[in-house]
Amino acid sequence: MSVESSITKAPIFPEGSNEEKPSIMKLIKFRFKQSSASRLAEYITGMRPDDSRMPDRLIEDQKILRAKYHLPPREWRRDFPSEYERILRKMAKESKTIIRSKAEYEKFFQKHSVAGLYDGATNTTYIEIDHNTSSYINDLGVLEHELVHAAQRDKNMTFELKEYEAYVAVSNNEYFKENPEEIGFVLFGYFIGKSVEVEYFEINKHTTSGPKSELTIKPIWNDPQYFLKNIDKVSQVDIDEYIKNKKLVKGKI
Repeated sequence: MSVESSITKAPIFPEGSNEEKPSIMKLIKFRFKQSSASRLAEYITGMRPDDSRMPDRLIEDQKILRAKYHLPPREWRRDFPSEYERILRKMAKESKTIIRSKAEYEKFFQKHSVAGLYDGATNTTYIEIDHNTSSYINDLGVLEHELVHAAQRDKNMTFELKEYEAYVAVSNNEYFKENPEEIGFVLFGYFIGKSVEVEYFEINKHTTSGPKSELTIKPIWNDPQYFLKNIDKVSQVDIDEYIKNKKLVKGKI
């Protein structure tokens, strides 16, 4: 089983809804109101965060990913942190991945509030590991996340899939099993979403003419028309009609 799944058509409304056969206009309205976190989740997995199958999907994907990237048993991070760190550093050495302090890339971390960074151009990860505080266990998770990115270095993968793999491989997915309402906002909205946002920001720095220029490379999944056309098979005529009617209603308010 691979996490590199294609998008499949998921139910338009959450389970339990009476809208089993929504009208085209209701479908279009749903897509325009759909959150970016929900769109991102559906783009990567074919499921939206409120899908009842999502928690089990995350747990199963984690098993696959930890085997794929030869990661140590996740519980060792809590039970045997020193040994866990030794194994991770050995992995970094074997992949010739350099580990440096975030202070050496201070300008980047001042701009982006992220816990770590992997620079594929130099095969270097920038993190902080504090052995003397309660953050030590979390710091090891950050190192592990960045080493997954190092292992992805030569793979032809999208930003979105890379971040999904790196987060799902190290996350406490049992927590999401117990708190499925957190999947959308926390996992796909904050963790994966924030990292993907940084990726697009950084790549657009090299393709725009100035700080006020619009992004030239945008995530295709954050456009309702992407799903309407490719997944829902809604015609452009119907989409244009919805947009026109929406503008007319807005003009009357």
